[in-house]
Amino acid sequence: MKKILVLALVAVSLGGCASYRTSSGIDLSKPDAKTVLSEVEILKTSLPKDSYKSLGIVNAVVKKLTIFHEDPTEEQVNIALAEKARKKGANAVINVTYKKGVGLTTWGYIKATGEAVEK
Repeated sequence: MKKILVLALVAVSLGGCASYRTSSGIDLSKPDAKTVLSEVEILKTSLPKDSYKSLGIVNAVVKKLTIFHEDPTEEQVNIALAEKARKKGANAVINVTYKKGVGLTTWGYIKATGEAVEK
């Protein structure tokens, strides 16, 4: 039992400062990570049909790495979603929905799905 506890503590300490993993590859711990939100607008609603060009559906997931970290937030997943949309040439994501949960490989996650558009 003692060995298991020691191994668990070593595993947590080797995690370093990284608290979250994103599907977009953006590093949420960097101070400039939020700047992508100034380039890509995130909307839970739609826009008038003739005011945008659809670039496809985008998904982003933010997972916490250990039980000791805070649950990921909508703002964090919005940053990851905006990064994926930006890479497609979008300047907005519309009809965004969120799903939270616990998975087999994570202590907690939040997933965002929306339609990347160019306004």
